[in-house]
Amino acid sequence: MSRALVGWRKKSSVAVVAILSTWGSGALAEPYRLVQGDRVEITQVGQGDPSVVVIDLDGKVRLADVGGVTLFGLDMDAAEAEIEAAIESAGLFVDPSVTVSVIEYAPIVVAGDVSAPGRFPFFPGMTIGSALGVSGGSQTKGISKYEVDRARAEVEGQLRATNLDIAANTVRVARLEAFLADAETVTLSPEQLAAIPVPASVPLDQLLATELDILVNARGRATDLLALWAEEISTIEAQQKVFAERIAVAEEVIANAAEELATAKDLQERGLQTASRLSTAEQREADARARALELEAARIAAARSIADAERQRTQFERTRREEALSQLQAARIELDSLRLAYGKMLEQQGILAGGSMGTMLSSDAVEVKFRLTSPREGRPGDITLSADTPLLPGDTLFVEIGVASLDVDG
Repeated sequence: MSRALVGWRKKSSVAVVAILSTWGSGALAEPYRLVQGDRVEITQVGQGDPSVVVIDLDGKVRLADVGGVTLFGLDMDAAEAEIEAAIESAGLFVDPSVTVSVIEYAPIVVAGDVSAPGRFPFFPGMTIGSALGVSGGSQTKGISKYEVDRARAEVEGQLRATNLDIAANTVRVARLEAFLADAETVTLSPEQLAAIPVPASVPLDQLLATELDILVNARGRATDLLALWAEEISTIEAQQKVFAERIAVAEEVIANAAEELATAKDLQERGLQTASRLSTAEQREADARARALELEAARIAAARSIADAERQRTQFERTRREEALSQLQAARIELDSLRLAYGKMLEQQGILAGGSMGTMLSSDAVEVKFRLTSPREGRPGDITLSADTPLLPGDTLFVEIGVASLDVDG
């Protein structure tokens, strides 16, 4: 092979490697590898005009008198060596000298949600963004009318649903405020009514009636429980009165028994009464005291029961109020989040109504997802695809466009 020819081949390889310079450091580590659809020019030194062939679906080129030679996945040097080996193996020449150069790269394919999907010629430096451009993606077009209409319909549906959620939460806030204020009805203040984006499109009367039912039922249950506690306390207090009366009687019995015992002791000391009668008087006095102690213990237990019932009633009322305050705070936070989401949806709706792809891609209104397939093994790997991601010949780009999900907490 001549020195001049060797130099030409090196220039060709450098030019091809330059195509990959925008892909990343990994691509620069090795030269361009051929894929199906690449149109290559094959020149054999001393054999006249070069041959222009396309690498077919099998990854081969068809050469006269040689047959199919697999070039898929080979760099230029390896492709030249493969062709030279095939020529020599066919017995046509001894030590042939071949050069291979790419004269037209395999086209790329753009599919999915673009205005003009199809196959497009590859050019060095091509990116996903430029592929969108050649497939109809411009600031005045880019996304098909169907996709825009679909996205707009989704946003409009979300707006209606969120408007209803805002109204429902607003009425819930009004009910909790009425509960805490011991009001009898649930009404919306002018400020609350104005905070509902489209009040005419929601059944406010039905929502208010439902919340009023909840308020009435909650108060009914509370009233029943409080009435039970009041009845229980009243019953125990009545028992306490009975115990007090019985204790008074027991104290009279104790006094009488003590008097009898003193008399019995005096008579025994004077020898006028037997020991058995004294023992009987002592037993009667002890029994009277024991009965009084039992009645006192019962009275103390009744007082403890009243205290427990009153504590449970107080705790119930405190817990009920604390829960209402907690629910009110949560409802207000949820209401703020819904209003924020509604505002974002209105922004989406405005952007979609304009139909500008440039505006859509730079906003949160539309979510554009890319998926890349390639005949090259290991590509695209784990990189994150964006409009700036470089493409290579033979790549297929899938574009999917939809309404972006809203993070109302953010």
